[in-house]
Amino acid sequence: MPTMRISQTILFHLLVFLAVGCYVAPKNVLPEGKCHTSLDCPTNQECANNNCVLVCTGNNCGTTSQDGGVTESTPEKSTTPEKSTTPEQTSQTDNTLPDQNKDCQRNQIRACYTGPTGTANVSPCKQGSQDCTTGQWGPCKGQILPSPETCNNIDDDCNGTIDDGSAGCVCKDGDTKPCGSDLGACRSGLQTCTQNKWSACVGEIKPKPESCNGIDDDCNGMTDDGAGCNCKEGAKQSCGSKTGECIAGTQICTRGKWGSCLGEVKATTELCNGKDDDCDGQTDEKLTRSCYTGPSSTQKTGSCRTGIETCRAGKWSSCVGQVLPQTETCNSKDDDCDGKVDEYLTKSCYSGPAGTAGVGICKAGTQSCQAGKLTGCVGEVTPRKEICNKYQDDDCDGQVDEGNICPICPSICTSDTQCSQCGFNTKCRNNKCVYDAKSATGSFGTRCTSSCNGFSCTHLATQTQKGMCTTTCDSLYLCPSLYLNGKVRSRYCNKPTKTSNIKVCLLSCVFDPCPTGFDCVPDHSEPTIKICVPRP
Repeated sequence: MPTMRISQTILFHLLVFLAVGCYVAPKNVLPEGKCHTSLDCPTNQECANNNCVLVCTGNNCGTTSQDGGVTESTPEKSTTPEKSTTPEQTSQTDNTLPDQNKDCQRNQIRACYTGPTGTANVSPCKQGSQDCTTGQWGPCKGQILPSPETCNNIDDDCNGTIDDGSAGCVCKDGDTKPCGSDLGACRSGLQTCTQNKWSACVGEIKPKPESCNGIDDDCNGMTDDGAGCNCKEGAKQSCGSKTGECIAGTQICTRGKWGSCLGEVKATTELCNGKDDDCDGQTDEKLTRSCYTGPSSTQKTGSCRTGIETCRAGKWSSCVGQVLPQTETCNSKDDDCDGKVDEYLTKSCYSGPAGTAGVGICKAGTQSCQAGKLTGCVGEVTPRKEICNKYQDDDCDGQVDEGNICPICPSICTSDTQCSQCGFNTKCRNNKCVYDAKSATGSFGTRCTSSCNGFSCTHLATQTQKGMCTTTCDSLYLCPSLYLNGKVRSRYCNKPTKTSNIKVCLLSCVFDPCPTGFDCVPDHSEPTIKICVPRP
């Protein structure tokens, strides 16, 4: 009995639901020709813009007047094909839009659709309607045309299939699926479809590098593989290298893993010692180093350069290629590597015959360095023709006036003319041909030594004055200016005691020496005065 009561109750509610669902509102609810949906319109009519219009068939669309009356319209043949507004409409269209410019009656309404054939009224596409204004059909209003398919759960292109073709839908929103792996230590997660795309894997435990822990960390189905723990507790094995200076060590297995290498001697940097320090099987291979044996301050200065030493048989070779300081030469280079170029460079020069430099009047000159080149030889004196001058070797052969070039000198004279045969600048003094004075700076003079009142008596600087003096000088007489050791001096003298002679007294005069081949001897007429006379 309870079962029958339940069945009766269900049947009652089902009948009520069907009755409500099948209810159709009376036709007179809306004005004739007006509608909310196509159910409000007569058969073969559709609701477009709240107006009931005929369904277009081929090129034939009926027209509906504003008072709800329906008239059939047959479009006239057009001599010019109607142009489609889109590429799709050119090849495939319902042609439900008759000639836009065909005359019509005012207030007429007709259905229209410009989409591809077969898409009209396929959701969401639908027809529109046209109104007749000013005797011509207006634009098609209210129609919905196909659009490119997108992933939105709508049949955008009105082909009867939702989200097909190029919509790019991967999944449907809200869908879920497992992801990842449950192998070993890994655990799967969950992906959720959001905006038709799968999200990241949430909650997943991913593989990790394998470690010696009894777990399949990398989730490859094998435990502790490749983790270096394939050993037994307490087992030992050799480790390291035995090549060269290296010594192998020992590893001990602890908790399934090999320990550090104990007692190992590892490779070191290769040294020049005849040993294989880096344990590569080669000894002292390709070892070189920079070298320099000169003063440290000169390294890489001026022309100086470092060299290279090579290791051979455990020892460094000599320094090859180094450039050490050299004697500075005139070449625009810093040869001695002191940071200066051609500094203070001079060179002795002599263009005369070998063996003559420093003999007689001959002497070497000097060259200086300018812009990397030596100048000409300055100050040199080379041999010249020997002349009779009684005091110098003109041709620098070690002899004076050789070859009998000088005339015979008279032993007694009364005038300077008679002494011209005695050589250069000889004068007659006290009946003797002697050399006349030139200066008091060491040149040859006519007097050698004497004194008067504390003054040194010497030759005169001019040939017009006599070189004799006595113990007194007249203060009225002015001593002439004489060259004394490079200086000019003058002094007043006393009145002479002998009026026949001019008396000259000099203060601290330097005595002139006699030339080579002459002796300083007393004058035979005045023994207190010494003169230079030729040796016999």
